[in-house]
Amino acid sequence: MKKVVHLTSAHQRYDQRILWRECFSLREHGYDVTLVVNDAQEDETLENGIKIISTGFVFNGRRQRMTEGVEHVYALGLEQNADIYHLHDAELLTIALKLKKQGKKVIFDSHEVYGEVIKGRQWIPALLRHGLSFIYNLFEAYVCNRIDGVIHIGKYDGKDWFSGRSKQFVYVGNFPRLNEFGDIQEPSYYERKGICFSGGLAKENGLLTLLEAANKAKTSLVLAGRFSPESFQNELEEHDIHHVVKYEGYLNRKDIFALYGKCAIGMCIYPDTGGQVIKIENFNTKIYEYMSMEMPVILSNWPYKRQMVEKYKFGLVADPNNVDDIASKIRWLLNHPKEAEEMGKNGKRLLMEQFTWDVAEKELLKLYQKIEES
Repeated sequence: MKKVVHLTSAHQRYDQRILWRECFSLREHGYDVTLVVNDAQEDETLENGIKIISTGFVFNGRRQRMTEGVEHVYALGLEQNADIYHLHDAELLTIALKLKKQGKKVIFDSHEVYGEVIKGRQWIPALLRHGLSFIYNLFEAYVCNRIDGVIHIGKYDGKDWFSGRSKQFVYVGNFPRLNEFGDIQEPSYYERKGICFSGGLAKENGLLTLLEAANKAKTSLVLAGRFSPESFQNELEEHDIHHVVKYEGYLNRKDIFALYGKCAIGMCIYPDTGGQVIKIENFNTKIYEYMSMEMPVILSNWPYKRQMVEKYKFGLVADPNNVDDIASKIRWLLNHPKEAEEMGKNGKRLLMEQFTWDVAEKELLKLYQKIEES
């Protein structure tokens, strides 16, 4: 049985993509799987045999995570003496070649187009962003051409980002497993109320714009997730139209799907922050979740999103910087429940036919097989 260790310095241990999808799939197909994380929780072994072990290190800020956090993950990961190491954070590229020197097979799982993401990071001084992006892209290509494989989430601006920048790569989308939905039944669309947004509750994700649009559309904005930073919650609560917000907190999987079943529209209106958001050809995980509960969606009118919505008719697109445009799309869906209900059904159909984890899993296993045979 091949031993695989997944390493993450930044993600939490129950990450949907890392643990519940990729680790579970590998375990189901006969791999001995261990996940190494940075947190203060106890080590555990899941019922299916996946081991989660922690460095016991809790980082204080990005700099400490990217230095000491990486060192702790590397040391503990190496102790496991695995055949294949699967890296989930950009900062872990700094240990990729060290693992190769130890005779290990190494995979980099690029959850985002990190070089482009750097351009939109507000915490990086604006004058440094493009230079750092350039340096990172050179470093990423140097490392990825020397390790065994790369996993990516989708094309970027119509191109294969890792073509010529890696030995081999596959696309593994953030598609949900069908069993994630549980036994929750979608209620009648006519019983649903308000718009919802789940995930990272941050200003750069367009939350203030959504607040104003919900107020103009005379409906409620249901939020679920964690505020980032925590101080943003105070800023939101001090807003003079905060009364339209219903904050549900951070919910487990069962409760989040139950919440979706009560809401009329799923929102994902990300503004252009100067990073990858406009050109990346995939959906945020929350969009697939909305689809699973037959919710029509309203997305930013970026090219890929607009093309998919126009083709499959599972929602509407709006200008993420235009409150009036977003509010008008919300009002249209709320005032046309029959059409909105049909869009929700179209989304569920599209999910079941093209965007289930079964599709992504085949690519994951294909890459592992090639690496084992090399």
